[in-house]
Amino acid sequence: GLSGDSEHRALDLGAGNALVSVLYGNHNRGANMQLVELQGGLAARAARNLALNGLVPRSTVVCHDLAHGLPSNTEVVVRVLAKESSFAQVLILSNISQMVQGKMDVVLCNPPFYRDINSRSPPTRKEKLLAHFESSVDIVGFAKVAFEALVEGSQTASAYFVYDAIHSERLYDGLMKGGLEIVTTQTVFHRLHHQPLRVLCEARRPQAGFEREELEPLVLHPEGTSEVEYGEDMEDFLGSLPIPQFIIGQLRDDYQRTDEE
Repeated sequence: GLSGDSEHRALDLGAGNALVSVLYGNHNRGANMQLVELQGGLAARAARNLALNGLVPRSTVVCHDLAHGLPSNTEVVVRVLAKESSFAQVLILSNISQMVQGKMDVVLCNPPFYRDINSRSPPTRKEKLLAHFESSVDIVGFAKVAFEALVEGSQTASAYFVYDAIHSERLYDGLMKGGLEIVTTQTVFHRLHHQPLRVLCEARRPQAGFEREELEPLVLHPEGTSEVEYGEDMEDFLGSLPIPQFIIGQLRDDYQRTDEE
């Protein structure tokens, strides 16, 4: 697999405000990241958050509707600049699809979970509505784009999906319909005996020799811990992030900025 410092290419589909990419990029300093987001406002905030986290100049945010497949050379791109005082600008890049298609070692995807807008109380703001409910692309569409983006023939190139645990079977079915083969799954619990929150899934282009594996559940708060204490795996991950660590414009509690900084 990839080590945190090894140079590789990562693609974040439906990137939102870049939270997933911020965490991934800070944990994997060798990643060169392309982010794709449908909504222009979120794409601009994603660029800002990448800049705040020092993930420049190795990140590009593309405002694009994945219903049309991978980005083409007509898309508007928000490229993160090195200086936070001028964190983003809009430009046109030629042949963006050549930067992505069949060249990604890692695909990250935290797609909208819900299909039927009448199944639950929808958010009133359009931006949040589109982030929660499928619009132009369903989970099969996300899987197809991930398939196109992954390096063909690689033994390690993988797509990683985060999904609501209640709809895990729809996720698995969608990934397979999109051409991907599920390699590992893991259920995430707030606390072990509560209803599961999320399911994490690793998928790849189909190859011989892969057997699907169900990993041990990830429990965010083990028994006997408070709501602000995490299990050993999560604490190790959080401890591996560099300090100062900005996440969506906010500092971690254990970092105090000095006047000299």
